[in-house]
Order: sequence, then C-alpha cells, then structure tokens
Amino acid sequence: MRVFTPDNSPAMANAINRVFAPFDQLGLEGAVFSVASGNCATYDGGLWNFAVSEKGEFGFWYPTDQDTYAVACQNYYEDPAMPAKAFGAACTLVAFNTLIWHLHQRRMPEHILDTANDLYHALRNWIFDLSEAGQIDGAAIAGFID
Repeated sequence: MRVFTPDNSPAMANAINRVFAPFDQLGLEGAVFSVASGNCATYDGGLWNFAVSEKGEFGFWYPTDQDTYAVACQNYYEDPAMPAKAFGAACTLVAFNTLIWHLHQRRMPEHILDTANDLYHALRNWIFDLSEAGQIDGAAIAGFID
C-alpha cells in the first residue's frame, strides 16, 4: 500500500484521478467527508491521506487527525475506537456505494454502472485483502458497511 499525504497534493490528486477517473472525484471526496461526519459525532474535518494499491488501481481516503474515531452508524454498528484507516476505508466504500445508487437512479448507461460496480467490488476486495494481511481492521469495516 502506498500513501499520499496533503503535503504532496499534486501526487495525491493524480492518484485519486487514476483510481476514480470516470467519476466526479471532488464530489466523491466530499461524500466521504459527509459519511464521516454522519457517523462520528466528534469528527469535524481535518486532513486526510489517500492510500492506494501497489499498482495504483484502488484507493481510499482516511483521516489523520486522530488514531481512532468513535462511530455510531444507522445500521446499529458502534465502535468507540475504530482505527483511522478502517474508518476512512469504510467511509470511502459507503460514499462510493451511494454514488453508484445515484448513477442508477439517474439511469446512466449500463457501461458506466458496470464500471462503477466493478470498481466498488474490486476496491472492497482489496480492502479486505489488506485486512487478511493485518494492515487494516476488516471486522470494523464490515460492521460499518453492513
């Protein structure tokens, strides 16, 4: 996993564009922050990193201001100390899933929906591969996105 920080914003922007090229990256990034705010009462903004797979085809945002976040989701999942990377990965998955539903409701062409669905499932699989490798808390992510 490679991590881009706000200190290297051009490289971060390129990495985000590579992962989410066919979609509105700024809108998606804003949606990730909105998911964070909606599921963590103490989250009030801050700096986020962007983690990408070794080949740069998958990635997720995660906040850097705290090591853990107390989350309470509408699905009744609660975690008083969800690790920042897991919190960010889960927020990214929820935001991207919401984008897919919006694309579907707008009756976007099938190839766009297929591209979005394929990317979502590949991203989710990569995140859970990271969990199996001990690099991220997959149980917390599963609870959050369920």
